[in-house]
Amino acid sequence: MRKKLADAVRKTFKDVLVSVVPDFQAIEVEGLPKGCRVFERKLENGSSGFILLIVSPKYDEFTLELAWSQKGIFPVNWGGITLPDDPPINGDHRFRMQRIWGENIGEDKWWNIGSKLDDNDWLDLNAILEMDLLEDEALAKVGPQVMDAVKKIERYAIPYLDTMPPKND
Repeated sequence: MRKKLADAVRKTFKDVLVSVVPDFQAIEVEGLPKGCRVFERKLENGSSGFILLIVSPKYDEFTLELAWSQKGIFPVNWGGITLPDDPPINGDHRFRMQRIWGENIGEDKWWNIGSKLDDNDWLDLNAILEMDLLEDEALAKVGPQVMDAVKKIERYAIPYLDTMPPKND
């Protein structure tokens, strides 16, 4: 994602998330790809729930992952594709958030805010220049796309996290 758009997505997402669901707070997590952001919600059962904002390094889009941990630590080193009902590994679980609302279960949900160029378009100077001209249009899409993502967190992620097993002591 272009830097100006990525900055706008990260700032808008944080502002909207903590205003709509104030239980989530931004936390620092080492070992994630550059540009990712993690938000933690302490659950009533003592575990922690997490939202991972992933900004695409290649396209003008972002996606979300949902995670929980009985240890209260974001599961950074998570491999493979998992589903919400898969068993946790050492008290942790993480998956693409879209998998809890059942829409195109086998596909990832990416919120697109700009032009999506394919690999061949990057060789076309006109396509790149056109993309720059559309940056203002893309910036205008950040708010609505972030709001849609946060509404899905509110509608699907919160109820899911509220069913998580209690913290291991």
